[in-house]
Amino acid sequence: MARTIYDKPTRALLKDMLVSWNLQPGQVFTAARAIQWFATHYPKLKPGSIRAHLVQAATNDPSRLHHPSTNSTDDILFKVAPGEFRCYEADKDPAPIREMVMTF
Repeated sequence: MARTIYDKPTRALLKDMLVSWNLQPGQVFTAARAIQWFATHYPKLKPGSIRAHLVQAATNDPSRLHHPSTNSTDDILFKVAPGEFRCYEADKDPAPIREMVMTF
């Protein structure tokens, strides 16, 4: 089981952050904004951990495969540019990356 500093794991707190922002479809936010939100609400969490959780939650970021605990409950973000995200839209966006596909 993952270590937690607070009463919820960081992946759950990330979802709480999104709910608190009430983002509209397509609305983009930055990693810096997320880090600031966590600094205000959960200051014991480090910026590097927040960035790692954003990557893990970004359905189109191949680096999410470096997080072995990633599963479908993490499919909540779509990376639009380096350090920029929006909520994942299953009916519009490509299927989440869940395995490395080799092409030759």
